[in-house]
Parts: sequence; structure tokens; C-alpha cells
Amino acid sequence: MSANGRYVKVATRFWTDEKIINMDPETKVLYLYCLSSPHSNMAGFYRLPKAYIQADLGISKEQLDKGFNKLLDKGLVKYCERTSVILITNYFKYNSIQNKNQAKGAANRTSELPKNSLIKDYINAINTYASNYKKVLMKGLPKEFIQEFGNTDTDTDTDTDTDTESESEGKFDDFDFESFFEENQKQLEPFLNRMSKGVVLNACRISMKANKPMAYCRTVLSDWQEKGIESVDDLEKASKDNDDSDCNYKWKDFFIDFDKYKE
Repeated sequence: MSANGRYVKVATRFWTDEKIINMDPETKVLYLYCLSSPHSNMAGFYRLPKAYIQADLGISKEQLDKGFNKLLDKGLVKYCERTSVILITNYFKYNSIQNKNQAKGAANRTSELPKNSLIKDYINAINTYASNYKKVLMKGLPKEFIQEFGNTDTDTDTDTDTDTESESEGKFDDFDFESFFEENQKQLEPFLNRMSKGVVLNACRISMKANKPMAYCRTVLSDWQEKGIESVDDLEKASKDNDDSDCNYKWKDFFIDFDKYKE
């Protein structure tokens, strides 16, 4: 390591963690790389093109995809394919912010990131592991997210429940759910084989409001599959006919621009 290298904490229980212990050696190395990558920052939220990983580790695309998908499935990382931004979901748990200057440094780094689909996940990480410095850390995010999710009147966040409610009730734009679709397309393939892309996109749109979007999305799509919905026209007809009596969600919430996704 060079004299200017940055140190990252890796807990000794890393090797016996329930999410890690049964991983193959290659995936463990990949995760350690994501934690300590020379491209990383003190927020664990940084831009990491997959080509960089392949070059630094000397692995093939197939090897990378195999290990990376395992990390995604376990929720250890999240990745925005469109912007090549990665989030280590529990980074602050083991590399905690110690003071306001560190928080300012982290905010400076995240402010340099391109607009990506992981910001809400990063806010969740702040609320979970770094709430004492939420005010400072949030300054490194786009203003619209600070206004929607951030209570920045004090350094200590005491309104986590309010923030969660705000997130679930908020309105999300096309960028959010389309990026969600792109990042989870592999998991959505079984449904895409039976439904049009427009139907799946509609499910992604309403799932953005849920605490666990992917699980909720699969539940919604399974429900639609049982109802025989294959196209946006089927979905539109069902939304007009349904009386909401047998589902937890409201069909009227699905109304986005249907025509946009008709194939």
C-alpha cells in the first residue's frame, strides 16, 4: 500500500458472518475488493465501472457477473448499471463516521457522483448507521432528496419513522422505476417471458413505494400473472374492472402513462 493509501476496517467476524461464510472464495475476494477498492471513498458509495473490477482482479466478465450477482442477491451491495455507481450497504456499520469533519469529507465525495438510483438506499444506510451526522452527510445529495427525505434541522435524526413514511408515500419519477427495472432485470426475466415489458414496468413503478421493492414487485407480478395479465391493455382493463377487494394495493395507483409502454 502506498503512503497515501486509505485504510478501511474489515471486522474479524467478516469470515464467520452468515452472509459470507458459505460464499465461494472468489466471491469473498470480490466483496473485499468492493470494500477496499482504490476507487472507493469514505462513504462506501462510489463509482466503480465493472471494467475496473475486471482489470484490478484479473477476472473475466463471466466470473465477475457470477460473483457480483451473489453479492447483489445477499444485499451486501447495490449497483446502478446506468451510472456504474456502487453502494456497500453496511459500510458505515464498520467504518463509522467519527466526527463532523469526516462527515463533510464523505459528503464532498458523494456530491461528485452522477445522478443514480441508489440515493434512497444510501439515505437508509445513513439513518441506520450514521444518523448522528445525517445533517452533514445529506448535504452531499441532490437538493430534491434532501427536501423529500432529509430532516436537517439537527445533526441527530430523531424522525426515522417519519422519514420512512415520507419515502413510502412519496412520488417517484420515471428515472427511479426504470433504473430499478434495469438493475433487477435478471430477477424479473421469468415474468418478462410471460408479460410485456410495459406490465413489468408498471409493477416496478408502484413497488418503489414499498420498504422492500423487489419482494413487493414479485408479489404484484405473481398476482397479475394469476389474473392472466400479459399486456398493458390487459392491465388497463383489469384496473378498471377491479374493486380492490382482494389485494393490498390500489389499482388506481398504477396509472402512469400507459400509452408510453404499449408495444
